[in-house]
Amino acid sequence: MSLWDIIVWLGILRASYLFLQWVYFNYVCSLNINNYKYGWVVITGASDGIGKAIATDLAKKGFKLVLISRNKEKLEKVVNELISLTGNNDIKCITADFTYSHRNPEEFYSNLMTQLAPYEISALFNIVGVLYFDYLAEQDLNVIEEMLGVNIYPQTLLSYHILPKFLERFNETKKRSLLVNTSSTIDLMTMPTTSETKKRSLLVNTSSTIDLMTMPTTSVYTATKRYADFLSEGIRLEYSHAVDVVTLKPGVVDTKLTGSTGNGFSFLPLTAEVNSFARYFISHLHKGINYGHWKHSILAFLLTMLPHQIMTALIKASHPILVWLKLVKH
Repeated sequence: MSLWDIIVWLGILRASYLFLQWVYFNYVCSLNINNYKYGWVVITGASDGIGKAIATDLAKKGFKLVLISRNKEKLEKVVNELISLTGNNDIKCITADFTYSHRNPEEFYSNLMTQLAPYEISALFNIVGVLYFDYLAEQDLNVIEEMLGVNIYPQTLLSYHILPKFLERFNETKKRSLLVNTSSTIDLMTMPTTSETKKRSLLVNTSSTIDLMTMPTTSVYTATKRYADFLSEGIRLEYSHAVDVVTLKPGVVDTKLTGSTGNGFSFLPLTAEVNSFARYFISHLHKGINYGHWKHSILAFLLTMLPHQIMTALIKASHPILVWLKLVKH
């Protein structure tokens, strides 16, 4: 067998693997969001960006929603907007600022769970998070603390508090739960760097395609996204008998950060418009890793085509160009 024959067969095996993987995730692991309509869907970071877009899509589908964000005025405006747009009156809100929740987590999350107590939660979308670009030694300590606190603590501790309720319901009624945990506000994840008939609840853990690679000025953020990935997949392995866990790993989404503030990401060919992203994600939901949009699936494929060392070298070599395009800081 010649070298060319070996390369061709390796290519065929690789293509077959990718096809079988696509079939597995999109059919064997497919989830129907309507299976979680029996309870309330909780969405953190819901006042803007991807959180708001997901809330809008679910409100149109008639889901009962509890929206959580730190800006009371903005959050109430979103609630009124969704009620007016969809005619869905089952939309409530809770004001909670996760910025320093890690300083006194027992009190903060106990208080939040008390406010959530009246609702039977069937789906949890933890979308809240923050992103700042800068070299580590040049970042303000408060900024580093905020990224670590907001991107790690909410998804971890809300999962910690809500999972027992999911398990208790499954043991009593066999209703499954879908946990949707997000390690950061999805609309700030802008640097590109798995059907059953029983009722169930939903947990979606959001990471980002940035955890496939790292770039200058994103070291802390990338680390929090890798944490989100490992936590989410770990929860899926631990509780797959009762809870459907989704890890959302988006690429570039056209939000305020990527478009209207002038950072220049929205022109990229693999950018997904935020409402289109939310609709596609909800309609193509499956267990395990979700990229949220077909464009981001392509992005993930491109990022994993080459060995990590080669990709890292290419990123380093392309950094001056990214600086010139004002996509990252010098």
